[in-house]
Amino acid sequence: MVDRGHSVGHARSVRHVRQADVNEVLSAGLHFDEATRKEIIVRQPFSVWLLESCDDLGGIGSQLQRESEGADSERTGRICDLYAGWVKWMHSGHAKAVADLCSHAHLKGMLHQGQMFATRAIVFDARLQIHDGRHRLFALYEFVLGGGQPPHVEVFWNKAA
Repeated sequence: MVDRGHSVGHARSVRHVRQADVNEVLSAGLHFDEATRKEIIVRQPFSVWLLESCDDLGGIGSQLQRESEGADSERTGRICDLYAGWVKWMHSGHAKAVADLCSHAHLKGMLHQGQMFATRAIVFDARLQIHDGRHRLFALYEFVLGGGQPPHVEVFWNKAA
């Protein structure tokens, strides 16, 4: 059951769903290195939260790739503010950008086919900073921004209900 009594921020409708065991969060990433695993353990407890709008997705904090050029290199901010730099990056021709563009197209294709991602993204602290799931959340943001119906999107967040 979703707890409708907990919302975050003034324009968001992020809702608490349930508590999450740290082992469930750790199992969300197939390729977590030891430093990442330690960071997750230190930042517990986690809960599952539901993102319900474009504003929810756009309000999540992220960082652009260090390989991005100029002022966008390693820029941090909210997805809604970084989106143009993300698109610019994917079309930059850098070898990593080409791989990111292919991944982005695949993820958006899944969304257009009514599929959802198998694992939840992980976000940290009050800033909702992405720790794992940047590609998925940028694809979701673009999909919803383009008029797609927001799917049932849950994230792990180290915020207590």
